[in-house]
Amino acid sequence: MDVFSSAVAALGDGRWERAGRAMVAKLLAELSYERLLAPVPVGKGRFEVRLPGRVSYAFAARPRLLDRLLVDIDGIERRDADGAGPASDPLQLVLDLRGTAGMEPSTTAHLLRELATTLVADTHLAAAGTRTATELIDLDYAQIEGEMSGH
Repeated sequence: MDVFSSAVAALGDGRWERAGRAMVAKLLAELSYERLLAPVPVGKGRFEVRLPGRVSYAFAARPRLLDRLLVDIDGIERRDADGAGPASDPLQLVLDLRGTAGMEPSTTAHLLRELATTLVADTHLAAAGTRTATELIDLDYAQIEGEMSGH
């Protein structure tokens, strides 16, 4: 299998969407912790983040220590004037909140590039499967970095 075919195969079987949902959940949790987003409780274990342009993100989360939220990756929903649907695109989340966060265009572009690269890497890791601790113990630093998800 050539490199291109391998890359295309890694992005299939729902891995791209799952990696995207996981990254959206992490962004919602981390940006809320940093007070760049202000989730509003809307029901038992449910929160909503309202953004300019009548865009919102609704999700389930559990409060954690130190004012953190553990966002459930399943069931995150993006709502806008056109309706609602699953939120599996972290790049769209960044575009939705750039005005709220006061990001410069160059900062937004750099963040989008970083997130896209991380999303591709996380998808490839999911396709490769996980290694055991015994398998990881003898890897060098660069190889261990390649096994880590996220950024």
